[in-house]
Amino acid sequence: VVTLIGIQPELVRAIGIPWPYAWDATQDQYGWRKSGLILHSALQQWEEERQSKGLQGQPQFVIADSPATAAALDAHLPPNAPVIQPHPDYPRVHVIESAGLAHQYHLWPNYSHAFNQSRRPFKGQHALYVTNSTDGLLPPEIRHAFQSTEVASVIAIQRQRQPLMRWTFYHCREYTGLPL
Repeated sequence: VVTLIGIQPELVRAIGIPWPYAWDATQDQYGWRKSGLILHSALQQWEEERQSKGLQGQPQFVIADSPATAAALDAHLPPNAPVIQPHPDYPRVHVIESAGLAHQYHLWPNYSHAFNQSRRPFKGQHALYVTNSTDGLLPPEIRHAFQSTEVASVIAIQRQRQPLMRWTFYHCREYTGLPL
């Protein structure tokens, strides 16, 4: 029985037992499609606001709080999302820039690599930072790389009326890069 609950917790919920997702070892597989659609909607809304104010320029880019979040959101973001992608090799959702190689995702092309080249498609552009952190603190790599940041929205995703994910979106204006 314990193995069945561990492998198929949806069966427990199907018979009416309120099994919290916090206890669910499979919870990471749920909510990503909806998260990608919500991110797409937020990007479109911000783009429409900028256009209504007569602001021109490229669309924004997206930064996620972790490689796993970046990969999952990139995979579930619709293909027509208004994001900067200077070359098909670039992901549409980036990880936070870092001076070191903390993980393999830092080997991929990203907004900070482009900043160091002669062509700077991200310099001066805006970003949407996506995090599931609940502490309300922005990482210094985000705070110091942009002229200003502000909370855009907090989104709670539920599955079967139970909390599953919570995202905070930050508008980050005018990417300058980290000071050396």
